[in-house]
Amino acid sequence: MVEGRERRKKQRIQLTRALIGRFGVMGVVILDITEAGARIEHFDRLDLRKRASFRLDWQQQTIETTAEVRSCRIHRFASGDQGATVYQSGLFFTDYVGEAQAKLRELTTFVVARSLAEQVANARGLGSFTSTPVSSGTTASTAPPRPPCLRASTANGSTPAASFTTGE
Repeated sequence: MVEGRERRKKQRIQLTRALIGRFGVMGVVILDITEAGARIEHFDRLDLRKRASFRLDWQQQTIETTAEVRSCRIHRFASGDQGATVYQSGLFFTDYVGEAQAKLRELTTFVVARSLAEQVANARGLGSFTSTPVSSGTTASTAPPRPPCLRASTANGSTPAASFTTGE
């Protein structure tokens, strides 16, 4: 294998805030995700090629698909009183229930748009970008007003509003 070559068809989106989900009956933490798969963290070793239902709730919607374990490795080993061993596994989504694929695409678009908005706000010195959601097809203001020394103005002297849309 060539070093540095990406094997995935779609690059996973690393979540800044992990989501809680289920793989079969096991509770998992979702670390990154695409519409084609996810990387999860959990406490029990999973067998390669194991298939089970994968579910998560996002924006009052349940996203469900069948997923297959493609990799499983120890992330943090612990024995005895030191706590529990933590595993990370890569899942590949195989069968989508209902609109799950579209919902996963919407989730990843939301995460990317929010990340870009946070980066722009940070670059402009606006601080944290946590109060206003950015979602598909909508416009959101990015931050509180800038200090006068940092404000940009238009030809008529007004201050332009910074906004972002994900556009489709």
